[in-house]
Amino acid sequence: MLISSRTVQGLGAAGLYVLSDILICDLVPPRYRGFYLSAVLSTAGIGSTIRPVVGGAIVECNWRWIFYLNIPISALVFFVILFLLKVNYNRSRGWSHALERVDYIGPIIFIPSTISLFYGLITGGVENSWSSWSVILPLVLGICG
Repeated sequence: MLISSRTVQGLGAAGLYVLSDILICDLVPPRYRGFYLSAVLSTAGIGSTIRPVVGGAIVECNWRWIFYLNIPISALVFFVILFLLKVNYNRSRGWSHALERVDYIGPIIFIPSTISLFYGLITGGVENSWSSWSVILPLVLGICG
């Protein structure tokens, strides 16, 4: 249960990390985009640096506090976004118009290509030799995709 919960947490965190980049690129003009992206990415770097030290110190006291640490931070960020983020969003005409704007071909090509490339890289040299067709074919298909 703990491992599967951690997996769900990791997937959510990965989505939120990409979402912040997407929001910045959508809301900030290109001229100022570098400043905002550097602020977000530098805080991620600082967090990755001090996270093991702070996490180790908290675990030494009581490991259960690790799970409560995100609650006040998330509440603070929620209120900052609620009061400071001003978005002028014009709704689209309807669901059919929104579905017309979705790129279907891109994921249909990208996902199998990535899986094929990873399959070739994972099995190459372990299960099959690098010169085997069962490694070369997925690599070529993944790169071409």
